[in-house]
Amino acid sequence: MDRKIKKLLSFAMACVLCLGIFAGCDQGTPPETEPSTEPEESKISPEERGYYLAEDYIADPSLFVPSWADEWQPPEEMLDFEEKYNSFFTPNGRMMSIAHRGDRNILYPENSIEGILSVIMAGADIVEIDVILTKDGIPVAFHDEDLLRTTNLTLMRLNGLADDLPKSNKIGDWTLEELRKLRLTMESGDGTNYVIPTLRDVFMICEGRCMVYLDKVRRIDWIRDIVPIIEDLECYRTVIIPYTYDTGIANLYNKRLKNASGYNTPYAAQAGASTVADVTAGLEKHDLCRAIRLGEYLPGDPAYRAPYAAYVGKYRIVCETLTRANDNATVWQEMYDNGFNTVMGNVDPYGLMKFIAQLHFGG
Repeated sequence: MDRKIKKLLSFAMACVLCLGIFAGCDQGTPPETEPSTEPEESKISPEERGYYLAEDYIADPSLFVPSWADEWQPPEEMLDFEEKYNSFFTPNGRMMSIAHRGDRNILYPENSIEGILSVIMAGADIVEIDVILTKDGIPVAFHDEDLLRTTNLTLMRLNGLADDLPKSNKIGDWTLEELRKLRLTMESGDGTNYVIPTLRDVFMICEGRCMVYLDKVRRIDWIRDIVPIIEDLECYRTVIIPYTYDTGIANLYNKRLKNASGYNTPYAAQAGASTVADVTAGLEKHDLCRAIRLGEYLPGDPAYRAPYAAYVGKYRIVCETLTRANDNATVWQEMYDNGFNTVMGNVDPYGLMKFIAQLHFGG
């Protein structure tokens, strides 16, 4: 389907939504985007519904047209999964991007399928998401323990639309079916029609497009909750083993997944000035991915970089620029010049991807 036709369809769908189809949900969805709703609606075709669901995008991501689509297109090479996977295993390779919580409330809600698709289509190498278990043991992409900051639960209660839902604000007290009745909100408080996705949803969207970096892995058992999804979807190269696991545990997980796929699983071990020698020794001992995670980057501070100088070029070095003062091209260039070649941006993910396009892909 031509992009212009898709956008016209999106506009028509948004107009229908503005008539108030979904009670209890702020109808603030811009016409360039399409809404998602309860999974039972997936039994009806998009043409009959008059709108798209997250499930439609999972089945066919080309249906999604990000709101920036007419303003910029990344070089085709930036969308190549094989290049991304191989680059992550190349310690002295190009700068790579990690999109914090997908699109963290820039254009789409954090940890939403739509936000994840948006950054993937803009060329993100890796998407960082947070994982938590529902009451019925389903891993979902969600940052907080509490539902109030990023959903419309308060509004639904004020409008008397949550009487049949749990009284608790804790996501762990809700089943997935109950959570699907909520809608995600932007950090500004503006409502959307987007729903909390499952981890399976996220893996399906990212498989063959980018890698997934798991954070806030709370109440999660990797073997019980994560590995079966990876094995079922055969997304062995997509999911990065969380940095919260040490090199010994990561080695066990890597062996299990490598036995099934033949591929090494991506992994970035947590390191600090006092632990980097032991961590890198562990990576070498177990022949794991040569990547280390340091946390927040401190620009203009040679003392901060000094403990890692011996590892530059020999290990892919992952850092974060989460503050508005640091999440910009000046800092990214300094990081790259000093061998810190994987950056998790937060304030300007699209700016980061444009920076990488210009730095490495002629775009």
